Amino acid sequence: MEHKTLYMETLRHYCPELPLREVEAIESGQNNDVLLVNAEWIFRFPKYAEGIERLRYEVRLLNTV
Repeated sequence: MEHKTLYMETLRHYCPELPLREVEAIESGQNNDVLLVNAEWIFRFPKYAEGIERLRYEVRLLNTV
């Protein structure tokens, strides 16, 4: 995964309370790069601009549910 370092910097910035003890790059999906952090948290990073809107929609949907 070519952007793993950038993703880790992003996590440190937006989730400073989350220790990054173990960060595993999960095989990339078609639309997202995926990290497993501390064998507990999954973070998805869209590869394309339209993927950002899809994630925003998903967040709104999950908040509604």
